[in-house]
Amino acid sequence: MKNSLPSLIFGASVLLLAAPAQADHRYQQAQTARVLSADPIYTTIYTSHPQQICDRVAVPVRDRHLLDDPQGGALVGALVGGVIGHQFGGGRGRDVATVAGALIGASTGHRTSLERSRQRPQRVEYQQHCSVSHERFPERVLDGYHVRYRYQGQTYSTRMAYDPGPYLPIEVSVRPAGDY
Repeated sequence: MKNSLPSLIFGASVLLLAAPAQADHRYQQAQTARVLSADPIYTTIYTSHPQQICDRVAVPVRDRHLLDDPQGGALVGALVGGVIGHQFGGGRGRDVATVAGALIGASTGHRTSLERSRQRPQRVEYQQHCSVSHERFPERVLDGYHVRYRYQGQTYSTRMAYDPGPYLPIEVSVRPAGDY
């Protein structure tokens, strides 16, 4: 304990002596000035809001059947043609007639199914189609105040983030003339 008291006194005296050396040679005093006007300053910003837009759209639809499909028509035609061709000839001739009947039937079935699908009446279904639109909206926002104030007969102005009210606190600094 005896050793800590002298070191504490020494540390305090160093701080007290160092404080004036670090002090600025300025003298500052808080004052108030009379506010003459505080005019708001506005800025326009643009915000974007996504908006979904949906419409009902008429879509033509054809009912499809096996025979309307060109592959389905060819398959049915090949089967029917093969059965009919199998009725003619004998032996090797019967096989040739079956294959020829199947080929002719497939071609005829394919053509017929294409024509049927084109002639089949269409009906209309309504489907909902949606898209997203981004609209920009202008918005006025308060950006600060242009403040005019009077202090000791002189008029000054500044820009502030808030309305100061009837009086504005100001700092007055005084320093000695010369090279400091």
